[in-house]
Amino acid sequence: MGDVIDRPRPTCLLKIHQKYCDKILSGEKTYEYRKRCPEWIVPGSEMVLCSSDEPAVLLAVFEVGKIITGTPEEVWEQTCKADGVKRDAFLTGYYESEPQAVAFEVLNPRPLSVDKTVASVFGEDYVPHSFKRLSDEEIVKVQELAKGG
Repeated sequence: MGDVIDRPRPTCLLKIHQKYCDKILSGEKTYEYRKRCPEWIVPGSEMVLCSSDEPAVLLAVFEVGKIITGTPEEVWEQTCKADGVKRDAFLTGYYESEPQAVAFEVLNPRPLSVDKTVASVFGEDYVPHSFKRLSDEEIVKVQELAKGG
C-alpha cells in the first residue's frame, strides 16, 4: 500500500477590486460572482484574492462554500438577500447579455496581512482575468502568508 499524500485543496488566484475585497473581509459581501466556474473549483476549494491594480498585491483568501449557477436572474434571486450588491449593477452591469452567472459562497475570509505582490511571491506578475489555478508549491506559499509568515 502506498503512502497517503496530504495534497493541498484546489486553489485559484483571482483579481478583484479592493473595495469588493474589503466588503468580503467585513462580511458585507458573502458571494463572489463570476461568469463561469472551472470544473476543478468545488466546495472546499480556496480562492486567493489579489488587487486588480498594478502591481497586483495579495489581499485575502477564503474557502468556497456553495457554488450556485444559473441565469443571472436565477443566481440573483438565490443570493440577493445575503449580499451587498445592487440588482441593477448585477444584472445590467456585469451580466448584461450573459447567459450564465456563478456565485461562490464566501466562507472563512481572512486577510493576507502582508504587503506582498503576486510577482514577489510567485515569481511572475501576470494574473489572468479569469481563474489561475495555483500549483502545490504556490499554495504552500499562500498558506505561509496566511499564517503571518
